Amino acid sequence: PKYLNDQYYKLNNKSDIYSIGVLMWQISSERRPIYNEDDVLQGRREEIIHSTPIKYSNLYTSK
Repeated sequence: PKYLNDQYYKLNNKSDIYSIGVLMWQISSERRPIYNEDDVLQGRREEIIHSTPIKYSNLYTSK
């Protein structure tokens, strides 16, 4: 998400991992994960979808 503000951030292996996560989210939930770029730039996360398996939820909420 930091790449949305490319003035300060460049693409790297972390952005690749984030991209894979976005794809997995879209495939498993059939929804787009990002609806508001400002929320992402402010560090806010999307709410976990009710039917998300616990293991996915744990990955999403871990730091």
